[in-house]
Amino acid sequence: MPTWNYAVAHLRGELEPLRGEDELAAIVAGLGRRFEPEVGGRWAYDHANPRERAQLRGIVGFRFHARRIELKFKLNQNHPPANVRGVVEGLRRCPGPAAAEVAALMAERLARRP
Repeated sequence: MPTWNYAVAHLRGELEPLRGEDELAAIVAGLGRRFEPEVGGRWAYDHANPRERAQLRGIVGFRFHARRIELKFKLNQNHPPANVRGVVEGLRRCPGPAAAEVAALMAERLARRP
């Protein structure tokens, strides 16, 4: 993907450490529910398992409180529509979700041009 096509977010804020076992367990369990099915996994955090609870001690959990969020999109806005369409089609042929997501953002912005 050309380096002049990107979307980025800069977040500034404060980290709040989470030290409670229950809070960490909830995060680990939630992450498992969210991501395991995507990779065909069946793992689930088991709080009743002492071994899994002990592994929580190796995790540094935190909550992020965003104070400022800056978004920047550089998606061919200075190029003629034909160039943008060519890049969108090229990105759609690339493997992986990132290229497809950038292509969708570019196509959406192109459609909103006057």
